[in-house]
Amino acid sequence: MSRLAESVLLCIMFVGWSVTGVGCVEVVPPNVDAGAVPPQVRFLAAGIADARAKFRCGQAIVTYYSISYKEWFLALQAANHVPPGVLGKDTDDVEIRTCYWHCRVPALATDIIDAGPTGAVLSRKQLVTSGDSVRRLTTQHYPGTKQPPTLQGVVLTQDTGLQNGLQKDDPLMDPRSYAFFLGARPLDQLLLDKREHASFQGEETLDASRCMKIQTTHGLETRTVYWIDVQHGFVVRRIERYSRVNGEDVLRMRQEALRLSESGGVWLPTAIESRLFLPKKLLPQYRDIPDWTTPFTGVCSLVTISRFSTELEPGLSSAFSLPWPRGTMVQDTVTGKNYVQGAEPRANGLKGDPQRQKTTRGGLTP
Repeated sequence: MSRLAESVLLCIMFVGWSVTGVGCVEVVPPNVDAGAVPPQVRFLAAGIADARAKFRCGQAIVTYYSISYKEWFLALQAANHVPPGVLGKDTDDVEIRTCYWHCRVPALATDIIDAGPTGAVLSRKQLVTSGDSVRRLTTQHYPGTKQPPTLQGVVLTQDTGLQNGLQKDDPLMDPRSYAFFLGARPLDQLLLDKREHASFQGEETLDASRCMKIQTTHGLETRTVYWIDVQHGFVVRRIERYSRVNGEDVLRMRQEALRLSESGGVWLPTAIESRLFLPKKLLPQYRDIPDWTTPFTGVCSLVTISRFSTELEPGLSSAFSLPWPRGTMVQDTVTGKNYVQGAEPRANGLKGDPQRQKTTRGGLTP
């Protein structure tokens, strides 16, 4: 999924948005009041929290294929949701990402590779936790040119680099996010947040599994429905987000688990399809249709999770180590030092010795 489409997806998942203007607001910490929610919701929240706590060690390969259709950009442009940098986009946008994920709570190691439609590597982002900090190395490639890759490293605090144990700027590349989270927000906490107005909507069978339906509402304009599988580790089987437009519910997003896998008593969706919808009325050729409820698929993504296991293969301790390659431009936001790994000390500018380097004005950015 393109960065634009991914940001809009997270915005839709958290707070929704209107047709006439962006409605994204900052997500504030949960206001938990378990006594204010129905007993069925409390039951599910407890089950999700317990399942999430069990998933303390594991490995997986997450493959993310996404296509943002050109009509998506045209419709967003018509609704004033597209920043100036992508106006006039007239081609489909394909994104292929692969994440090699290892976790041994509290340690986390991710290696995310972005590739273009031709398979050429565009960038690689490696992250590991180290004590109370997070190390991140970004390698930018320039396919079709003679320009060598650029290496940029950054050291962050845990609060800056992680959110609820997930990589903060890439939660959708973490396999746990599709089972127990909405973006990077734990679903059990969300259900107990009295501002979400969670309500029990009955039971429904999906793929021969008993699911309990929960609905949350955000004001009068947006509602989200969750199908939670009580027979398979309380994982989320389906999510649908609706917005109210001209008195009618309009489907904005659907995420569905197509396949489940189990390891060590932990269930996880291992094939997930997500679709973002927009009203056809936003497209020039459909402006004369009478209602806003007829949708088209603007973005479609398929996530597959392979080699899922709650045990780490022997000899994988190196996965939790991330040395800086020679030539890496490093910004250590914890110590306030900037330097180039392996470079000789210089009288001015970045220095090679991180122990003596002081913060420089206008230094590197993560």
